[in-house]
Amino acid sequence: YGQKLCLDYCKNYYILKECNCYNPAFLNFNSSRHLKSCLINENLFKCAMKMYLKLEKEIKEMCIDTNLCPLECTTLEYEYSLSFDSFPD
Repeated sequence: YGQKLCLDYCKNYYILKECNCYNPAFLNFNSSRHLKSCLINENLFKCAMKMYLKLEKEIKEMCIDTNLCPLECTTLEYEYSLSFDSFPD
């Protein structure tokens, strides 16, 4: 479980609920063939963008405070670095 992914799905849930369309980047929302992509016409796209902007402002109230997307129990963060060396001939 990751809260960030949950928040992405939460946003798309509210877009689907309000606009009756889905973001094609979240293919799991297209499990039913009757759903339309928010990209197929201008009205759906405008509705989705309006909801997305609203959700950006109200994400805490709509997805976190409602307990739809609680914090993870544990989180791992890694430091990383990149190094390279040439192989001997």
